[in-house]
Amino acid sequence: MALGSDWYSVTLAAVSAVFAIAGLAYMVGAGLRIPRVTLWAKEEYYQGFASVALIVLIFIGLAIVDGVAAQVGAMGTTPDAPCTSCIGSGGGGWVDVSLTGLSYACSTDEKPPFSTAFDYVSCFLIAKRDAMWLWESFLTILNFTTGVLTSYQLYLMPYQTGFALAPLAGLFPINEFTNMMTLFAGMGLGSLWGQIIILTFIRTKLILLLPIGLALRAFSFTRAAGAAMLALMLGLYVVYPMLVLFEIPLVQQDQAGLADTPPPILSLDLTVTWSSLMTYVISWMLAPVYLIVIVSILLPVLNFTLTFTFMKEMATVFGGEIDVSALSKLL
Repeated sequence: MALGSDWYSVTLAAVSAVFAIAGLAYMVGAGLRIPRVTLWAKEEYYQGFASVALIVLIFIGLAIVDGVAAQVGAMGTTPDAPCTSCIGSGGGGWVDVSLTGLSYACSTDEKPPFSTAFDYVSCFLIAKRDAMWLWESFLTILNFTTGVLTSYQLYLMPYQTGFALAPLAGLFPINEFTNMMTLFAGMGLGSLWGQIIILTFIRTKLILLLPIGLALRAFSFTRAAGAAMLALMLGLYVVYPMLVLFEIPLVQQDQAGLADTPPPILSLDLTVTWSSLMTYVISWMLAPVYLIVIVSILLPVLNFTLTFTFMKEMATVFGGEIDVSALSKLL
């Protein structure tokens, strides 16, 4: 669901309300000869013009960033998921991700404003989520299989007295390793899924913070809250998706020599030598390790840290303050 028309109309209504309130206050102050009210109205009137100038600068900045996102997304990235065919198709098509089932559709409805980066980032995260899901399934099956084989015992009972042998007990290290990898793969899958949910919410809902922040910033008693909203919107709507967008070519370059999908269980050749078998296993394990450590843990932490830092500094520029110390503890 696009909110572009609502965003523009709410922005115009907010700016008009600022001028209307300031003009009404000036009329009351001048009519009743209350200098403090008149001075306050003049100051808020100037803040209204400042809000208009701020709107123009933000619009220009968003348009420039949106153009850069289109160039970066189309220049250095290869399709990560089938949803990349949605971008620009059908007269300005865009990737509409459902918050209920996390499925996507090639939408030709009104596109959320200045959100081209979200298309490429959504496709990238969807592709990595699907790859992580395949690795999670593969590791779960492998962990179950090695667990069953490890616990298998052969009972020998000569002369009515017997003993048990575990011929495949040597698979225990592999079973423990796959168990650990399965847990981390589940965490990585949750991280990627969470990023898709956050980006979808930011794209379709958070843009409305811009007109609200502009209206609140025009008044002295709500200026800090308005500045915080503006910084929050710019940080999450612009900086965060752009950081992920610039990371896509780097991740694709690193994963060029890695397997995108796990090998079929039945295709594992266990007749080779031990050294070649370990080389084979390690080469296949590099892909999920990279997905878990780099894509689903390290890069999101760096992105959120830089985004929170940007929001803190921008809030100061707009005349407010955001305390990110509590938010940084979440990382």
